[in-house]
Amino acid sequence: MAQYLPSDQLYEPQREEPTATFQVIHIGEGVQVASSAESGSHPQEFITSQNNKLSVAAWIVLGGTMILMISLYALLAIPTLLVSLWLGAAVLPTFLVYLWVVVPFKGNPQLSLSFIIEQLGLGAYPAFILALFVEVGLSIGLQSLLGFDMSSASEQIFRNPLSIDEALRDKLWQLLLFYFLNAMVVAAFVEETVKYILALRHRKLVISPGIKGIIGCSVCGALGLAGMEHLFYCLNFLLSSDWLTAVLSGFFRAIIAFWLHCLTGFFIGLRRARVDILGDSLSYFSVIWLPVLVHGTMDFTAFSLGTIFEDTWLVVLVPCLDIFLLSIFTWTTSMEYKSTSEREMELRYPQNVATEVPV
Repeated sequence: MAQYLPSDQLYEPQREEPTATFQVIHIGEGVQVASSAESGSHPQEFITSQNNKLSVAAWIVLGGTMILMISLYALLAIPTLLVSLWLGAAVLPTFLVYLWVVVPFKGNPQLSLSFIIEQLGLGAYPAFILALFVEVGLSIGLQSLLGFDMSSASEQIFRNPLSIDEALRDKLWQLLLFYFLNAMVVAAFVEETVKYILALRHRKLVISPGIKGIIGCSVCGALGLAGMEHLFYCLNFLLSSDWLTAVLSGFFRAIIAFWLHCLTGFFIGLRRARVDILGDSLSYFSVIWLPVLVHGTMDFTAFSLGTIFEDTWLVVLVPCLDIFLLSIFTWTTSMEYKSTSEREMELRYPQNVATEVPV
């Protein structure tokens, strides 16, 4: 969005200093200050403050979460200290990611605390439950379609590869096909679609929070989903192994899982910001195809290689490949965010864009 100087201003550039009048308008939870420049420029809108009074929905989310935590304390028949360590492994990563990612991306105007809590609750409860039921149904449907129990087949094929018969060996491609479809469609496509729906909630705001705010809205939904999923994985670790293994597994899983979910949520929010702020023409599939590809590839790696090398040291290949893939995705996302932010600055403050003078 370059501006060109007319020939009469080529050697004597003039800087216009418009005067402005301001009017305070109360809109919803925010206080809007509208400025109208006398020079005929378009009005610019700013938000000076925002009411952080919690809504009823936000209190319901907080109350439900407290009840869930207290129930886990009461139901788990292990000492309080161990429960605290386990809950730390299960819940602490959510707060750390919130402070590291969501707080810097509250937008301008900033997302209210009530909106953030509601978005986290939508991701943690209805979105997670919906995704869970859809994924379980699709997984059962895939097993029925392929005609045998995948769990028992994978155990016979990969854990005793020398003793299986030829008929079962021929079904290896079916097992890999199941892993692929389960990773790409059942897990990745369903979860990234849920995150996309959660990212659209920024449209309910009275005033657009800008690119950062839309990204923050999307990351909040993804963080709620990731936090509840991680809590259930940690519960499964605790029920299937000793408490020390459960705590360590919870912390190590958090490194990859939260990185993946929040990064794909960031990318989806960034693409939606390009559509809603910059006016780019991006379809639903243009927004989610890369998050689905990255998410599905990581899950397929975990399902297949994780099963094959489960009892060997080669299992470390799985997190190494995940970190490598996430590093590349992080770099590409940061490059797109940088270019998108520059376009937003040009759109908001065109007077600060370097002028191009024809020779």
